[in-house]
Amino acid sequence: MRPSTVIRAGGGIYYQPVREDGNADNGNMGFAGRYWSPSNKFAQGINAIVDSTTSGGFLPSSFQTDMASQKPPTINPGILVGNGIFLYQPKAGRTPYFGTWDLTAEQGIGKNSVFRASYHGNAGIKLLYKKINPNQLDPKYLYQYGNDLLVKYVSDPAVQALGIVPSWVPSNYQLNQVLSPYPQYSSINVNAGGAADGHSRWHALELSLEHRYSNGLQTTFAYTFSRMVGNTDGEDANRGDGAAQNTYDLKSEKSIDRDDQTHVLSWNYVYDLPFGRGRHFLGTTPRVLDLAIGGWKLSGIERFNSGAPMQVGGGLDWMGGASSNSRASWATGYGPHSQLKNSHYNKFDPSSKYLNTAAFVHAPHVVLPSGIRYGTYGTTPRYISQLRGHWDMQDDINLMKNFAVTKNKSFEFRASAFNFPNNHYQAYPDTNVDDSNFGEVTNPQNNSARSIQFGLKFIF
Repeated sequence: MRPSTVIRAGGGIYYQPVREDGNADNGNMGFAGRYWSPSNKFAQGINAIVDSTTSGGFLPSSFQTDMASQKPPTINPGILVGNGIFLYQPKAGRTPYFGTWDLTAEQGIGKNSVFRASYHGNAGIKLLYKKINPNQLDPKYLYQYGNDLLVKYVSDPAVQALGIVPSWVPSNYQLNQVLSPYPQYSSINVNAGGAADGHSRWHALELSLEHRYSNGLQTTFAYTFSRMVGNTDGEDANRGDGAAQNTYDLKSEKSIDRDDQTHVLSWNYVYDLPFGRGRHFLGTTPRVLDLAIGGWKLSGIERFNSGAPMQVGGGLDWMGGASSNSRASWATGYGPHSQLKNSHYNKFDPSSKYLNTAAFVHAPHVVLPSGIRYGTYGTTPRYISQLRGHWDMQDDINLMKNFAVTKNKSFEFRASAFNFPNNHYQAYPDTNVDDSNFGEVTNPQNNSARSIQFGLKFIF
């Protein structure tokens, strides 16, 4: 190996800070019991909470029972019928961790430059997410009863004729609620106790050319080509992208990640301008004039990156309780490699469609010969890699100068401009097929306008 060539490799595992999520402040797993002192016992002290006459040692009014183990429609309703409860997933306390590895080759070019090629990999494991909807209706009931019957109230003669509605069920229940896994609960909230089955994968090739500081200039050019896939948008259960379209098919949640940026090109630089005393230009300038024209330093960051992938969904629910976040379906003859953007889009026309809306339809329903009608799940992925927004550009510059007063005292002046060219980027289009403005860009600007800041610092 030549002295100017270096090969590096490494890897490691790092863990997120340990936490118990929603379990830490309740101390329970599953459909957790909660313990508290009735108000009329506070004055008697904490021992008054325990009642030796009860089998569990706690006052009956201060304990919420676990979920019933029986399955519908013969499930024992227990208590809290018709109320919402919290579920703390047993795996919510597992610590997420990330594995990372890389291989880098560097080649020196001359005295002050180096070319670098790197491969980076990262895997997120046991990431918290709240994809599971414990009370989602099993799709098998869609095919058995159909959407029209599932949304009827239990008092409807057609539902009564089935003979499967338990006597304890309130009259305001629909059939889909009766057939849900835990019909006694109106909702099961996993917001603070998400499971830990999320995962992500990121692979990247990075090329860079670095010119180290010489002749007043330091600069780096870098290009990154990467791909990121996963099944959740957030390691934190409270910051993910909500429940899955179908709890019974979690594999379909895996897709390109919303934070995936295929191409990133960047350039940063620091340049001591060659003007003033002792420099290439105007080197013999009088000291007074040098205060104005000498000693200036220019720096900046230029960054271009490809757009993020989009997801196309629908607000209506044909599923009779068997779907949480429905996605759109591909229209007949269309797919991920079709023309998904409107080739005639005009950003100056508010009614112009950014998307080729003909490529997407609301997930259709099916009508069987028996007359049963049921909804279908959307066929588009969670995020569509082939459908992305516009490229973004970051162009920030900074001009700085030091004014020496004495040997140990000086003023530092800075002028910084963010989004210096005042580039204008529109927001992404409306991606809900049920909206009247589906495919249109309704937000005229999604980035900050040019911002200029001045600063003066006295160093002593």
